[in-house]
Amino acid sequence: MNSTTIAALAIFAVTLVLMIKRPRGLKLGYAAGIGAVASVSLGTVSLGEAATAFMDIWDAALAFIGIVALSVTLDAMGFFKWAALRVVKLAAGSGIRLYFLCFTFNSRCKHIVCK
Repeated sequence: MNSTTIAALAIFAVTLVLMIKRPRGLKLGYAAGIGAVASVSLGTVSLGEAATAFMDIWDAALAFIGIVALSVTLDAMGFFKWAALRVVKLAAGSGIRLYFLCFTFNSRCKHIVCK
């Protein structure tokens, strides 16, 4: 193994530890940013490669951010609590009915979002 490979593996390991352990309440984004800056500064990834990777995934990342924002908004409005209480009420104590109602609810939500 050459030094670049060893540096990349070390950066990956340290970033993973930071993301899992979260010392001093370190947020995931900061841990990932530290890993990205370390990769560029140590030369395991060039700025051109980083830009190419970003251009390849920007749309998926933006879609993910949008889904997270939508979920946070719906949670703040109480939608998920309302939906859960409604499904439990419709199940009327039946575990099997609850399972199928949850499946139906998730399928309908997916159908609405993916249209």
